[in-house]
Amino acid sequence: MRKLLERWPDWDVRLQHYLEFCRDEVFAWGVHDCASFAIDAIEVMTGKRVFPAHSWKTKEDAEATLGELGGIERAITRCAEAFGMQEKDIMRANRGDLCIAPLGRAGEIGAGIVGLDGQFVLSAAPRGIAAVPLATALRVFEV
Repeated sequence: MRKLLERWPDWDVRLQHYLEFCRDEVFAWGVHDCASFAIDAIEVMTGKRVFPAHSWKTKEDAEATLGELGGIERAITRCAEAFGMQEKDIMRANRGDLCIAPLGRAGEIGAGIVGLDGQFVLSAAPRGIAAVPLATALRVFEV
């Protein structure tokens, strides 16, 4: 499949600015949740929206929307496939790649991106950004 995304030449600077913006964001469904965080990060790096505008405002709304797509893991996978993002071995993950990983204390599966240090998966947290070791990622897609 042909890759439909190209990163801006200064994608890393753009991503750094986005991460700085998110540093003090408070978790809010549809604004600063794991899916929104990853979708917005990819848009910052590429200029492309990889998931249609979502309208969830509660956990229940998010679960219903993503449930219609087969759950968050399947929704992320379908989104990646639609934009030609190839799945790759976790050990070959690069900065800015899309990830599926267990996030937070409860270990719920969610979306994130590989951080600029290349060692952590970053995602939305109750306040700011959460980081979990990249080694815990379940799947990685090239952005």
